[in-house]
Amino acid sequence: MNRPARAAWLPPALGTRTRAYAALATATVFAAVSVLASGCASSSAAPLPVSLPVPKAGEVTFYLSLPASTAGLDQAAVQAATPGSSTYRHFTSLETAASRFGAADARIDAIATSVQGLGLQFAADPTRLFARVTGSAKQWQTALGTPLTEQAATASDPFTTYSLPAKTPAALQPAGAALLLRSAQTYDPAAEGRQPSAGNGEVAGTQATPAKPWPVNTGTPDTAACSAPALERGEVYTPQQVQTAYGVSALRARASGTPVITILDLGGGWLPSDLALAGECFGYSPPRVDQMQGDGVPTAIKNADPETSLDLQTSAAVAPNAQFRLVQSTAEGGGLLDGFSRALDDPDGLPDVISLSYGGCAAAENTATPAFTSTIDAVLAMAALTGVSSFVAAGDSGSTTCGSSVNGTSLSYPAVSPFVPQDHRAVPDVSALADIVPGWPDVLDGTLLPVGGTSGSTPFTAAATALVDGSQHAAGLPAIGLANGWFYRAASHPGAFFDVTTGNNDLAGVGCCHATVGYDLASGLGVPNWSVLPATLPAPG
Repeated sequence: MNRPARAAWLPPALGTRTRAYAALATATVFAAVSVLASGCASSSAAPLPVSLPVPKAGEVTFYLSLPASTAGLDQAAVQAATPGSSTYRHFTSLETAASRFGAADARIDAIATSVQGLGLQFAADPTRLFARVTGSAKQWQTALGTPLTEQAATASDPFTTYSLPAKTPAALQPAGAALLLRSAQTYDPAAEGRQPSAGNGEVAGTQATPAKPWPVNTGTPDTAACSAPALERGEVYTPQQVQTAYGVSALRARASGTPVITILDLGGGWLPSDLALAGECFGYSPPRVDQMQGDGVPTAIKNADPETSLDLQTSAAVAPNAQFRLVQSTAEGGGLLDGFSRALDDPDGLPDVISLSYGGCAAAENTATPAFTSTIDAVLAMAALTGVSSFVAAGDSGSTTCGSSVNGTSLSYPAVSPFVPQDHRAVPDVSALADIVPGWPDVLDGTLLPVGGTSGSTPFTAAATALVDGSQHAAGLPAIGLANGWFYRAASHPGAFFDVTTGNNDLAGVGCCHATVGYDLASGLGVPNWSVLPATLPAPG
């Protein structure tokens, strides 16, 4: 289900709380920013505009690159993630990384002064890699001398899309800054209608008579405290079955600590009652989910979506005792950048893992918006340097994510980003269940349905890694950080991965990506064996 999701949400309930964050926070990740804003200049000087703004109704946000000093950022991140390096698993705070590799105070102040002169709000992100420029539609019209182009929200797509004119004032892009995107979205709750549970056709339970029979779950007996047609027909694997097969049950039995898992939700939503039903059915207590709203989404989206529901339920079944956070941003515009930024800038501290079930044609992304993807890559490098591991769905279109628009093979972004991770990207890195039927169980609007795709394998792998992180913290050791260095080193250890040796990733017949012994472009290293893999984690350098 790796796609730019259109989805929705009902208001928080059942112990879930929506979070709003002030610009100057007191938690560790922002404390020094607050000091820098108020204490590093004379009392008469204006505060440095570095903050994470609280999204408000009626605001439209565009993004500017900042003149960051990223030389050395990639190398520092790689060294922190490479076993054998003297700095392996030696991480830094976000504030320190931003001060070292982000834009300097004077440059930020100069750009802020220019933008604010147009009557717009300016806030440099705490990473100091980019900035948010915000205003109402009326303020933007005054600043630009012409209205933003507006595409109205609809019941099926309740996001209003705003676009900048071809020419913008020079003051909006002063020296050292540049617009990253020319469109932005805002959520319109009044426009949203009720979406069918399987509107995208990817929920297998909605399919009529298949061309040929689907296989069924004939594995170990189901472990479920509920009844549902999908279970009775063998159309799903239960979480317990998958966890037993992949060694996660053994991992959970000896896990300790409380890891932090952040789910990035781009335009989607979920029902706390669905998470509660999933927990009741499969034997875990549903965790509380702390939700942060992103730019353009000042209030929780009203309706539920299979994507976000799957992400939360799959990871919660693996690590129900973890701390769960969810960042809800837009599916289009700058939602991807905003989501990663808010995950890292959380005033409650950094997460252990970030999970994202989203992707688009990498060739199109890099051709149309190279500065945007470069900024996301830098944010992901900063995530690695601070000890956060990012997991992204490789995509459900195999080796031809871009379809017929690109000859030959094509990959998905941001899965292809260098920092999901190393300086060379072969996709995928690892594998897990992505079948449609039997697929992952997904409780949606109170009904259990089978769902397929790398959107299930991604949160599953991220949550299993988070369990290892929790045990590391409990033992007084640093986080794992970017996991790829560990995974590739462990591949030589007997039993660390279940090697996939048959099948292919060639859905469009381009002659690529057949499974072989060892690493291949169909299944990566294979499926992690979580009963063996944790013992192979190298010690810090």
